[in-house]
Amino acid sequence: MRLSAVQDDYRVLADQYDKRWAVFSAAVYEWVLKRLDRPASVLDLGCGTGKMLSLIHDKYPLAMLEGIDASREMLDIARRAVPQASLTQGDIADFGLIRTMPTNIVCLNVLHHLHAPEDFITALGDYVAALQSSDVFLCDFALDGLLMKAASLYWRKKQDAYGQAYSSAALRNILAEQFTIIDEDILRPDSFWRLQIYHLKSVRR
Repeated sequence: MRLSAVQDDYRVLADQYDKRWAVFSAAVYEWVLKRLDRPASVLDLGCGTGKMLSLIHDKYPLAMLEGIDASREMLDIARRAVPQASLTQGDIADFGLIRTMPTNIVCLNVLHHLHAPEDFITALGDYVAALQSSDVFLCDFALDGLLMKAASLYWRKKQDAYGQAYSSAALRNILAEQFTIIDEDILRPDSFWRLQIYHLKSVRR
């Protein structure tokens, strides 16, 4: 992840993020909430404005909540939205920042900011295997169809904060090396976006 580029982008986007991406995000949040089963603790890697954590708190007020995000401005909003959560600014790939032992991990629409997503997924697989009991919910762009593929080429040239995204077939193969795929879907919040979303468990016991 180019932290400085991500931080620059979200410094500008923070105040408008939830409104701008409301429809996009709602589809993702709904999918995850339907599959969360009375979590004892939830870690959100790339928690942004804390909206996902806030919705989890509304549904499961006793769950321990933790979030990590690169953007100070997004975390400022998250602290107001979900003061119950423990929030840390930093690189989501730095697992040393994690303070809890989460029973559930969410990582939503963050992979495309990483320049080595496969390394992150491998490290996440190792971390989850060590926990022995943790569900993972992961979502990111699906480069399926000409529009998404063309957009990816544009973002790669024009946006320093954009790293790499995958087709659904490619990401599924990467995830299957580290996790058991419990459930998966392609979300289409509008005529353009294609989002691949997964419910995962560790493949190693």
